[in-house]
Amino acid sequence: MSNQRPDNNNDLLNFIAVTVETMRDQMVEMRDQMATKNDLERMATKSDLERMATKDDLKSLSNEVSYIGGEVETMRGQMATKSDLSRLESKMEVGFAAVRGDIEQVQLRVDSIERAI
Repeated sequence: MSNQRPDNNNDLLNFIAVTVETMRDQMVEMRDQMATKNDLERMATKSDLERMATKDDLKSLSNEVSYIGGEVETMRGQMATKSDLSRLESKMEVGFAAVRGDIEQVQLRVDSIERAI
C-alpha cells in the first residue's frame, strides 16, 4: 500500500501539471484571439452605424437599379447596331452620288442655256 501512494501522488501531480499546462496554452490562444482596446477603437462607432444604409434603404436602391436596368434595356432595343449604321451609310452614299449627278446635269443644262443666249 505504501508503494501505491507515491505512484498515486506522482500520477496526481502529473495530471495537475498537464492540466495547468493545457490551461496555460488555451489562455495564450484565447489571448491571441481576443480584441484589444486598439482593435475596438478601429471598429464602427454608433455615429458610423447611423450613417450606414438600412435594409429598407438597400431595398429602395435595388428597386431604383432595377428600374434603371429596364430603361437601359429599352434604350438598347432602340439603338442602331453597327450593321444598321453601315447600311444607312451605304444608302446615304448612293443618295449623295445621285444628288451629285443631278447637280451636274443641272449645271450642264445651265451651261447649254447660257451658250444659247
